[in-house]
Amino acid sequence: MPFFFVSAADGTNVVKLFREAVKMAHNYKANPTDFMDAVLQELEGMEDLKLSPDSGLDTAPDSEGRDGDRNNNGDEDNEGASGTS
Repeated sequence: MPFFFVSAADGTNVVKLFREAVKMAHNYKANPTDFMDAVLQELEGMEDLKLSPDSGLDTAPDSEGRDGDRNNNGDEDNEGASGTS
């Protein structure tokens, strides 16, 4: 944004400053150049993609076919915790 000298006493260049700020903000909103803004816009578009209850993803077992942190014997899975397996 350009630098403006303004006067609080008589308002010199205050309107010019605000008009320039609004114009630059509008241009930036229309053409974002920041990576994070692009990511946030993508995430806002994905808010409509919700999982339906019948998708089965909330009740599916983990990748090893076990539910949670329990193994087939009902014991907690401490593999690697003691250094031996």
